[in-house]
Amino acid sequence: MGTDIYPGNLAKTIGQARIDQPETFFRATAIRQMGLLDTGLHYLMDRDWWLKYLFLFGLQGVVKIPDVLVNFRLHPESKTVSQKLKFQVEHDSFYYALARQCGLALYAHIISNVCSVKPDYTIHLPVTPDPELVEKALNYYLLFRANEFYAGGEWKKAQPFLEQVTTDLLEKEDKKLHRQLYLRNKYLPEPVIQFLRRK
Repeated sequence: MGTDIYPGNLAKTIGQARIDQPETFFRATAIRQMGLLDTGLHYLMDRDWWLKYLFLFGLQGVVKIPDVLVNFRLHPESKTVSQKLKFQVEHDSFYYALARQCGLALYAHIISNVCSVKPDYTIHLPVTPDPELVEKALNYYLLFRANEFYAGGEWKKAQPFLEQVTTDLLEKEDKKLHRQLYLRNKYLPEPVIQFLRRK
């Protein structure tokens, strides 16, 4: 499927920030502005780079093509499979640091209370991000993570994320997803959900 891009919604693209690194190419002129890879990251240095690109250039100039450029094989020994939780720590640490560095303490507090994060991690963005864009992106991050928690059966972790989302900052279809997740997570007892999933 390739890197996730939501045309016309930079905040959602930043909030999801899923990149297929082997088939994503950056111009050398962009790389010079983005800076080198963050060697302090061991799992998501490519996602960090993608986010730096998005904060610098937005979605203008991003082109997706239908061709298959890369096949990616997942197997038990691959880093992606065998060390999945470590990927998630770096992912959550990025958004925690983004919230902390942009003065959005409530978001940082919720992320660090629910997720495992590197508390001293600092993002070295090449530009000062627009605070409004950051808040919208964090809203999407909370929604995506709540959806992941819910799908993984971690309902208690999903709830504080869902409660913090400001729905006015979401697109119409994302407001619908939030409402569905919120109602299911809050009012359907866990045994009922587990029973329904078995069907």
